[in-house]
Amino acid sequence: MRPAPAEVLVPRPDNTPAWRDAEQLALPLPPAPPGERGYRPGDVERFTQLLADMLDSTDAPDPGALADLKLSRTFFVGQGYHVGVVDAMKTAWLEELHRREL
Repeated sequence: MRPAPAEVLVPRPDNTPAWRDAEQLALPLPPAPPGERGYRPGDVERFTQLLADMLDSTDAPDPGALADLKLSRTFFVGQGYHVGVVDAMKTAWLEELHRREL
């Protein structure tokens, strides 16, 4: 089963981050292309939750916890989230978090 494409989020008047809706996190991640195994949705959800915790709290784990997080691929082709997009997002956030530490 392919994950549903994420919807476009608009800014909110209460200044809540657009990627957070109460306890639900939303990031626009495309599904794995046909013929490829993507990252498991549960692993990507754990990744986004860890990232959200790092952005919301001063007591959050350091960026090393995000770098060490292992993402597994699905068993079947055409399932899960696009590996290249998730890897690019992870790399970009790690660079930004390390820049913020300086």
